[in-house]
Amino acid sequence: MKVLFEGTGEGEGYRLFESVAEHGSVRMALPPGFKGIGAEFRPQVDALLGKGCSPSQVLAELTLSCGEDALRKTRLPNKSKVKARKKALLSSPQFQFETVADMRAWVNKPGRLIRTREEFDAVVDFDKLLVFSDFFFMVPITDETEDAAEGATVQVPAFGFNYGSKRTVQQLGQVK
Repeated sequence: MKVLFEGTGEGEGYRLFESVAEHGSVRMALPPGFKGIGAEFRPQVDALLGKGCSPSQVLAELTLSCGEDALRKTRLPNKSKVKARKKALLSSPQFQFETVADMRAWVNKPGRLIRTREEFDAVVDFDKLLVFSDFFFMVPITDETEDAAEGATVQVPAFGFNYGSKRTVQQLGQVK
């Protein structure tokens, strides 16, 4: 599609042109120099990586999702791109908490923290990341500064959260 300006007179202005030929609906393969994962696959890649799939498993799932569409298969990311995306996601500020307040703000996003059985039962996506509790406490560790006395300790904060999905909870319930 394209929009062209055709003047300011009567019956003139902007016009929309659309190609309805068969070649207009075919997507080309990504150029060789393209970096990253194409937008058509990124949400699925992120979701699979978020579930803990390896890059090989992600590629297998993507290939299956393409079915018989050979042209779509040509646009699949390669394993190194999936590995790079995984590294980028893991180093994302979304999963780096500098303070307890940062972590609690992330944990308390509506729909993420599950406090009751009713909230758990209301979850429809069995693979959605759910937070069941968070914690904060001070932990003594050995003081390794130069002027520290032998055996001296200092208190450092430890914080985090317990998480899982509805599917993992149900699977754990089946363990004997």
